Amino acid sequence: MTTAIASGGGRMRYRVLGPVQAWRDGEEISLGRRPQMLLALLLIHANQVVSTDRIIDELWGDDPGRDPHNALWVVVSRLRAALDPEREKRTDGSILLTEVPGYRLAVDSETVDAARFEVLARRGRDVLESDPARSAELLAEALGLWSGRAYEPFTYDDFAMAEIARLEAMRLEAVEDRVEAELALGHARDLVASLEGLVREHPNRQRLVGQLMLALHLSGRQSDALQAFSATKTRLIEELGLEPSTDLARLEERILLDDPALRVRSQADDPSGVLALSVRGYELREQVRSSPSGDVFRAYQPAVGREVEIQVIGSELANDADFIRRFE
Repeated sequence: MTTAIASGGGRMRYRVLGPVQAWRDGEEISLGRRPQMLLALLLIHANQVVSTDRIIDELWGDDPGRDPHNALWVVVSRLRAALDPEREKRTDGSILLTEVPGYRLAVDSETVDAARFEVLARRGRDVLESDPARSAELLAEALGLWSGRAYEPFTYDDFAMAEIARLEAMRLEAVEDRVEAELALGHARDLVASLEGLVREHPNRQRLVGQLMLALHLSGRQSDALQAFSATKTRLIEELGLEPSTDLARLEERILLDDPALRVRSQADDPSGVLALSVRGYELREQVRSSPSGDVFRAYQPAVGREVEIQVIGSELANDADFIRRFE
């Protein structure tokens, strides 16, 4: 992965999916409130010139003081010194550049966590249908970049609100895509609790409601799945004057009829049945061999980002007291 190189040789990284931070050579750079605010504004418009008038308006609003241009110059100088301390004196350096009619932050997109998130989320979505295991892996990596709300210190600042809303919407879409991948991998039972929380947080997000309904149904909780639909329908009608989407209504009908296609979805894509198996904390890939005590699968452990082998013990042995004693 490429990184932005400052004139003094420092390797830069920027984080905005949470607190706004700049890092050089693995160490966080200390920033005051105004320089941090300027950094956030320039990162939103990375590699674009932002005019001095706009910067002054965003940083000071209706109270720019007697000499706002001089105040801005002080903030720019402080941020420039923090980001590029080894630049030659009386020069811009290579990161925060003076360009008419204002300033530009020169950034390699791969050094900004938000840009990396967007790339990973898009790649995960692209392979969602063809390779749900890889999709889940990519989406987990993308979501793992978040440590809080985007541009967290500036949630209510006008200059950041549109970008925050855009990133938060993409985050929620990535969550939904990952859930869809995990459902295809046969992890319905493990998803129920987190989906219930997500639906409470986003009650009118019908894709999430449908995923919760399906997870409940595949976990043997048909009545709970139907109740989730009923609650959503009531809320949509009473609060928004809307009926559930055609897709959600169709899903309710299929659950009510116990459509077998819902239960064999993953087996249809994987005749071996590997994807129908669920092992908490692991994503099962293909079977690699068999043994008298059970089949062995290649698997991925997302929590630590490593591939492992998992042996699934047959129910006959798993319930055999002598085998359990020997195993322990």
